[in-house]
Amino acid sequence: MISGVLALASISLIQNPGAVAAWAAMGLSPMAGVLLTLVPGLLNALAGYGILKARAWSRPLYLGVGAISLLVNALLSTPVSALLFSAAIYLPIAIILTRRSASDYFSGKTGPTADDMERRRKLRALRVSQRRKSDLSQIFGVGFAVGGGFLLSMALLFLGFGPIGEVAIISAFVGTPGAIAIGVGILLWGRRRWAAVGGWTLAAVGAWTVITGAGILAMLDSEIWVAAQASTGQTFDSGALALMTATGVVCGLLGAGLLYIQHASDNEAVAALVPRDTVLVSRHA
Repeated sequence: MISGVLALASISLIQNPGAVAAWAAMGLSPMAGVLLTLVPGLLNALAGYGILKARAWSRPLYLGVGAISLLVNALLSTPVSALLFSAAIYLPIAIILTRRSASDYFSGKTGPTADDMERRRKLRALRVSQRRKSDLSQIFGVGFAVGGGFLLSMALLFLGFGPIGEVAIISAFVGTPGAIAIGVGILLWGRRRWAAVGGWTLAAVGAWTVITGAGILAMLDSEIWVAAQASTGQTFDSGALALMTATGVVCGLLGAGLLYIQHASDNEAVAALVPRDTVLVSRHA
């Protein structure tokens, strides 16, 4: 699902000189280059939603989209380093999805117990009670959080453009409104769920930054990338890219930490709602 958010960010590259030059070296127009990233990303987001809901169609959708994407990129003479990077992301997930345990998961053979269903029901009720009652405020909350995450990811991307002293001001100029927007999104969604909203946003920003930084590092010496930099006069420094990627890792770890805090808080609240004797009886029934 995160890939869908990352794919939407590719729309901003349609007027980026470096991206346009790289697509031109591959024989693609800017629109075709954006679609080549946007369509698979949105389909993968749909597949991710289906996987979370144990929908049978989601597994072949993810496997098919990933395989076709790798094939298309290979036919377009994408640098080998970039193909290996994409394969390193796709293949481990594909292996997990083709295991027998995954087949049982999608077939419903490992369905939740009555205790699990009761826990989920109470957890949903808890989450609803911690949100604001207005659906409109939640919609705007998500919008502000996603928009703020996008600005924050762009701020981190600027770190890869050159020496930190030259890009720090630009990065702060873009990142500060992003952080404010995330805060507004948390307030609109519901302050009691601040760790969940902030955690998912930071995790997505961190994932995007790490994937982008590692991808650029993988292609830094390729002919297509060198030609793109030469045509625009815009260069990437490997040290700055490494700093950008490391910052993304830190951002992702902070997001994971916030999600863990929210998960632990939810478990404590649900445990208080479910009598211990009832849980023990249901487990030994």
